[in-house]
Amino acid sequence: MKNAYALKLAAQRTAREVQAHQDGAQFALNLCAVALNNVYGFGRERLERLEREVNRLLEDEAPVLAYYGFFRENDDLGARFIGTLTFFVFDKNPHWQHESTGLFVTHWMPLPEPPK
Repeated sequence: MKNAYALKLAAQRTAREVQAHQDGAQFALNLCAVALNNVYGFGRERLERLEREVNRLLEDEAPVLAYYGFFRENDDLGARFIGTLTFFVFDKNPHWQHESTGLFVTHWMPLPEPPK
């Protein structure tokens, strides 16, 4: 009985942590959008395009073209690459593919349509 209650509490705590992570990410994106608009004058069209892209990334797990790197000890820059990655938004802890290996993503965009 005690174990079932502890498991229920742990599941509730995990759900709160995931929601807090998502809320924090949304707040950070909103803050970045406001700051960038104030500095560079993005305008409504560019902000809407940014919002659509972020929402698309958060709604499906389709691969994207990404600029990413891997942290290495004693090397702040690490190795940098361009390739396809997936953001696993539906996992218990949303993350980029291979993120546990020290991967960090700085830029991404949808993959272009394949040639006909």
